[in-house]
Amino acid sequence: MRQAYLIPIEEAAYVFFLVALLLLIPICVVHYRRFGYLKPARAGTFYSFLFFCLCAAFLVTLPLPEITSDFCGIHTLARQSRLIPFQFVVDIAQANAASLRHFNLISVLENPVFLQAFFNFLLLMPLGFYLRYYFRVSAKTALIVAIATTALFEITQITGIYGFYPCPYRTFEVDDLILNTTGAMVGYGITPLLIGWLPNLQQSHLPATVVSPFRRLVAFVIDWFLANSLARLISTVLLAAHPLWLDVVIYSLWFVVVPSVWRGQTLGKWCVKIRLARRSDSPVSSARLCLRYGCLIAIPVFTEVGFTRLFNRQLEAQGYVDGVSALLLLVLWGIEFALLAGLLLVRSDHRGLHDLAAQTWHRVVP
Repeated sequence: MRQAYLIPIEEAAYVFFLVALLLLIPICVVHYRRFGYLKPARAGTFYSFLFFCLCAAFLVTLPLPEITSDFCGIHTLARQSRLIPFQFVVDIAQANAASLRHFNLISVLENPVFLQAFFNFLLLMPLGFYLRYYFRVSAKTALIVAIATTALFEITQITGIYGFYPCPYRTFEVDDLILNTTGAMVGYGITPLLIGWLPNLQQSHLPATVVSPFRRLVAFVIDWFLANSLARLISTVLLAAHPLWLDVVIYSLWFVVVPSVWRGQTLGKWCVKIRLARRSDSPVSSARLCLRYGCLIAIPVFTEVGFTRLFNRQLEAQGYVDGVSALLLLVLWGIEFALLAGLLLVRSDHRGLHDLAAQTWHRVVP
């Protein structure tokens, strides 16, 4: 019986890592725009809530049975809904009549009927905790959310995952509604006992005045992804190939023209509420933007393009890549990283070679 609970949780863990990675940038954007800084405790709590949601959903639906020609015949019992409230109490008493008579508590705790009811009780207990600790809702709202959540689970089961299966493969039980809802409200009730051991999610700090490297990285990842997506979209729809000049045009528009007319902001910088400026807080000229992003983007890109062509020529001429050329590429990558990222990490003002060359600073947008 343990495998019936462990396997869905294991599957949820695999999915969680993928979803967590996809949500990393959106979460950072929300924090920077709402709070002015990244709140690790709040982000970690949200990720734990996300993992709980995946576990609960997978426990309700997994394992998914194979659809066969006699699927509904195999799962005939699943179509017989159990609508009598507290039937689980009768089932536990009947299944453990001898154990209860002789006060054998161990037999009761190991009985599958009791364990199923107990795990149904535990299933939504974390939901009540999160509703009070993270979302800070009232008991009435928590009760409504708990009822709606467990009703959603039961509807998912009774409809065969909304018609994906020709008939239900799990039984609809009104006791599940009772146990799930009760567990959620118990979790809501015991939350004050745990809050003293947990971080204060409502504690506020002064927004940072110095832009951190991670905040800049988030902005750059957004800009890089959007600019590349735009270039690929244009090359796919309008052109038959992806020429180098298209990247040059897109990057020039995105990183030079846009911040020139938008007070030093690109879309990525706007998302995390930062902008480029001179030391005197005056706007950055187009020439300085060209110099800055020329160091940041053009040098690494043209280095990679040049070595790619060199490697291709060596492969065509001699069938292998010369070791000296490969070592030289690694050395150049190391130098580029040290100048562009290394300086940015070690300097107190977090300015890399591209900032020093263009004399630009990052400012926080109120």
